[in-house]
Amino acid sequence: MKISSLILSSVLMLSPLSSMKKGEPLEVGQIAPYFETQDVNGNTFNLASKKGKRVLLSFLRFAGCPVCNVRVHELIEAKPKFEAAGIELVLIYESGEEVLKTYTEDAQIPYVTISDSEQKLFDSYRVDKSFGKMLRTMTKKAPKAAMKEGKQLYGGNIPKADGSLTRIPADFLIDERGVLQKVHYGRFIGDHISFSEIFE
Repeated sequence: MKISSLILSSVLMLSPLSSMKKGEPLEVGQIAPYFETQDVNGNTFNLASKKGKRVLLSFLRFAGCPVCNVRVHELIEAKPKFEAAGIELVLIYESGEEVLKTYTEDAQIPYVTISDSEQKLFDSYRVDKSFGKMLRTMTKKAPKAAMKEGKQLYGGNIPKADGSLTRIPADFLIDERGVLQKVHYGRFIGDHISFSEIFE
């Protein structure tokens, strides 16, 4: 087991929310489950050290998800807005470190990016898998358009699908005190918190 995984396991066991029922969604006003791990570049990321700053945790599916790829490019384009608002972004994927590192370099992602292939953070933040929500995605026009656009944005270098096809994304905006200010669990693949809600 990697050192980063050992650190993450130990920290999550000490989380004040570890006694919550498995699968119970997090809510606005709760303390964000804190964690310490390494990003894809080997740098230590500690959520507790971000107190005094606002942080957006964006849980995506896997690097080879075209719909997620569109969202990431939207986040990249909005970098000046996030900087002006004093919000730091952290992207969390199911993908393994090797696949994710290659993707972040190809896409030139300027944000902290974390591989959670063991899904400890996904579980801690109650980010679910849902066959029903995956099927609901097929009835929506936006994800279908994003699927096509996302494939084009890869430029022919589509990473392998090394995550769950039924994983649904989620976003958590954490305030300066480490408290959940906004909580958004996707209703289907590609459903993320809107920029207007983040910046309001």
